[in-house]
Amino acid sequence: MARPIASTTLDSRRVSRRQFLGVAAGGAAGVSGILAAGRAPAFAQTKELTFLTVASFVPETDKELKRQLDEWGTKNKVKVRLDIIAHLQLQTKKAAEVQSRSGHDLTALGPGLGDADLYFDYLADLNDVAADVAPKNGGWLNQNDYLIRGKWKLLPWWMPPFPMAVRTDLLEQIGEKNPDTWEDWLRVGKKGKAIGHPFGTALGHSADANVTLLSILWSYGGSYVAKDGKTITINSKETRQVMDFVKRLYTGRRRPVTKNQDLAKDFLRYHFQPDNLAKWVEAGRGFNMPFLTNQTKHPVYKSDKQYRFIPEVAKVSVPPSWPGPTTAASQQVLDLYIIPDMFAQHATGKMTADQAIAWAEKEMQEIYAGRKRRP
Repeated sequence: MARPIASTTLDSRRVSRRQFLGVAAGGAAGVSGILAAGRAPAFAQTKELTFLTVASFVPETDKELKRQLDEWGTKNKVKVRLDIIAHLQLQTKKAAEVQSRSGHDLTALGPGLGDADLYFDYLADLNDVAADVAPKNGGWLNQNDYLIRGKWKLLPWWMPPFPMAVRTDLLEQIGEKNPDTWEDWLRVGKKGKAIGHPFGTALGHSADANVTLLSILWSYGGSYVAKDGKTITINSKETRQVMDFVKRLYTGRRRPVTKNQDLAKDFLRYHFQPDNLAKWVEAGRGFNMPFLTNQTKHPVYKSDKQYRFIPEVAKVSVPPSWPGPTTAASQQVLDLYIIPDMFAQHATGKMTADQAIAWAEKEMQEIYAGRKRRP
């Protein structure tokens, strides 16, 4: 997930196309944090660096990352290993490595950013790396969004742009114009389905469901936590509006100090060198959008007219906890799929809107009070 939209309240019935793309992309984009994690040093003389990440939807991206890791390892005489797993396995894997106080030197945190708060004491400070990387790449975009308790505990790595794609030929066929609101999308979707081109979105336990449904919630002026990071705001008339829409859419501690932190930081500096980062962006054909100013000017975004909006997506994105701060609790709301489950329970007829909202409100209150933890 990522940093979802700007600080203005958006009315889903009166959202311009540019604003709509910002909301949809911001809510649905994925920020992956990359950081140095504590790990017991090997007793052998050979230096080793291990890196855990999730499989990219663009395989060439993973190939370029491995190429850079191997190149760095050869240059620095370090044995390297890149482990790539399915994204749904990452949550359990991270928790297990923290529990055992061992594991990878570098790990992708995945969407949400809140793991950097949840595992704060087990992660290396990256203030020095963040400061080194920024000027070479034109500076971070909205850097305060990534600070956890005032420190760099992660480096924002990339986000996949997640706006709606429009088949203009189909719009012409059904007599429609470009949709500007969610209600437009529902109308267009019904017409598209009637001619064999249905519109779909995730409503289960997945990152896509979390971010898409958060986007819709924000579009109607709703949220699940207030700016104070404490007050649960899911029980509102705005949420009830969204519940109705989605149903119609559906039926239509201290870390160990290790020797490997220096190696991990050194590779981060290598990967974030402008030339290397540019090669990595090129390998993904624009799918991986870094949060660095100079990379928004990458030639790949001018190589196809359909890519031209991607750099704007990162600029108008905000954290998934918006308008509240990024915390361990906000991460657990994502990891436990409270938002998708709330909508699914109503959309499938298992609960009324009031029952589903009340259930979600109680779950969130338990999480934010520290009484409920993810498995």
